[in-house]
Amino acid sequence: MNMKISIFNKIDLNLLKIFSNYFGRAWGFLSILICTPFYIKYLGLESYAIIGLYTLILAIISLADAGMASAVTKEFSLNRGSSYNFNLLIKIEKIYLAIFFLICLIIILLSGYLSENWINASHISSEDIKNYIILIGIGACIQMTASIYYGAIYGLGNQIIANNYQILWVTSKSILVLFLLKYYLNSLYVFFIWQIVCNIVYVLILRSYVMKNINHKNDIIFDKKFKISKDIVGYIGGMSLISIISALNSQLDKVAVSNYFELKTFGYYSMSAYLSQITIFLSIPLASFFFPLLTRRSEDTNNELFEIIMKNFIKMLYFMIIPFVFVLLFYPQEILIFWTKTSIDSHVLNEIKFLMIFLTIGSLFFALQLPFYYAFLAKSKTKYVIHQGLIQLAINVPFLLFFSIKDMFKYIGLAWFFSNLIAYIYIVYFYQKSTSNFLLKEYFIRYVILPTFISILVFYSFYSFYSFYKSWFVVFILLSFWLSFFCNIFTFNVMNGNKYFDIKSFYDFPK
Repeated sequence: MNMKISIFNKIDLNLLKIFSNYFGRAWGFLSILICTPFYIKYLGLESYAIIGLYTLILAIISLADAGMASAVTKEFSLNRGSSYNFNLLIKIEKIYLAIFFLICLIIILLSGYLSENWINASHISSEDIKNYIILIGIGACIQMTASIYYGAIYGLGNQIIANNYQILWVTSKSILVLFLLKYYLNSLYVFFIWQIVCNIVYVLILRSYVMKNINHKNDIIFDKKFKISKDIVGYIGGMSLISIISALNSQLDKVAVSNYFELKTFGYYSMSAYLSQITIFLSIPLASFFFPLLTRRSEDTNNELFEIIMKNFIKMLYFMIIPFVFVLLFYPQEILIFWTKTSIDSHVLNEIKFLMIFLTIGSLFFALQLPFYYAFLAKSKTKYVIHQGLIQLAINVPFLLFFSIKDMFKYIGLAWFFSNLIAYIYIVYFYQKSTSNFLLKEYFIRYVILPTFISILVFYSFYSFYSFYKSWFVVFILLSFWLSFFCNIFTFNVMNGNKYFDIKSFYDFPK
């Protein structure tokens, strides 16, 4: 016991949680990077595109979450007691299971229609596609139920435990399946059935952990008269609309490409979109860490501590993601070929490079919004987020329809770029209007303009050397990123009178 205490005295728990979040997310990302070339090798590009449909369908059915998982995280963060948490979880759990059972049934009934009218496959039969859609629907619905338990663990502050479970789950479903494909049967049926098995085990483990924590003596009995409060219903109502709008904005491009273009083209788009959204994947772990902290301080009469947490959120996020964007902007071709380990036609490659530029910059603007997005959610000011999403949707739909109908594949990314640029401007403007402690000029100069200028300077310098040697691009990427990162920290500390390379202030803040 004393040993455990001494360890946690030496290691800041905030930093430990952040590292845990990143390791959990990084492993999920790395597993896909590692496995994608093998999926393409064992199954082919068209079958890989079918795997991409799993992500798309999962995102679409996540609309039914209606903010319930977020509400669980928010309520568990407020420490209202075990009895309250238990009753709230059971109540939402029953609603969740009923909704996703119904969705699963709808997907099964529509599978035949979707296989005939949505997917344009050259080498996969409609009957097989129908069966794949059914398996995807079952697996995705089971996976979605995990989100309320995962959110509960986060709300309880046990983020490290949640991430450990997630790492084991990701390893099982993404990497262990390769052995089945290689040594048992090279088939998408094996892939999707394995996903279902892993998802069932994952859900059961998460639920067991949550129940042991909130009802460890097994003495709390569900109160049938328990009602979800009006505040939570209002929050869920706002979040449900946000979830619908957000899912539409993030998945409409994939729906359009999968419908208007061949399945092979959708495979290329899936790869490009995945790489361009690495910036977002890097941002989500920080957002997951900061959201409970912002929620706890959202009801303080003194807004000072809330703003301190916000500034740290912005610093940590921007100084990391802005340099990383230039990795994708300067080296898209090298990364794509190195990752997929497949030869791509030069004409297609040029289109993908053009596509990735706008997808990547659009993802940057998406990530820049996150501190303000979660600040509004923490304060239950969902109307700003809803208005922002509607603006994005109004831009996204006409752009996507025009470029898809005109068969202009490489311009699809413009919809993502413009919608997120306008949304970013909107949410920053209204956050500045809603608080007196936010200085707009300081924000743009210190957190956006300077890091961008420094990163461009560093990456351009190293890319000039790389253009001459045309080898060891990974080394040039690592040198460029880390030099940009530390130059940003150095510049910020000089401007604020801190020690040159002081990083403690980035994670030492009110809990």
